[in-house]
Amino acid sequence: MENLTDKYKYSVLKYRHSSFLEESINVAFIVFFEKENKFCFIPTNNTKRVSYLYPNFNSSLFNNYIKDIENIISNLNKKTTLFDFEINSNLNLFLNQNVLPLDGSSLVFSQQVNCFRNNLKEDVIISHLSTTLLFNKEKK
Repeated sequence: MENLTDKYKYSVLKYRHSSFLEESINVAFIVFFEKENKFCFIPTNNTKRVSYLYPNFNSSLFNNYIKDIENIISNLNKKTTLFDFEINSNLNLFLNQNVLPLDGSSLVFSQQVNCFRNNLKEDVIISHLSTTLLFNKEKK
């Protein structure tokens, strides 16, 4: 059973079509569950939202980035330790160094958000964040 003090943190992956305009749209998020020492990466299930806003959005390039991030996360989750101190002290630094560097590309992680689980299970947290941050619809 999870403890009230169990924590998780998340960061939203944003697509910035133009760094000049500084507009962005949420396209995925990553959650780190401290107790389980694992990541969950959830991309949008609706890239049409982005292409409606930006007609020249390159969905194939975006999908390649998403697959790369999914592979990196999968490999990180296979490790026996995820450098707890580094992640717990600064998730953004860890993501920039190990998942997606700050390189001026169209994809960037937001600042981390720290939360208490309040006895919620992972799937409930993921579902809530997915609906709230990405407007993902539940699959039936």
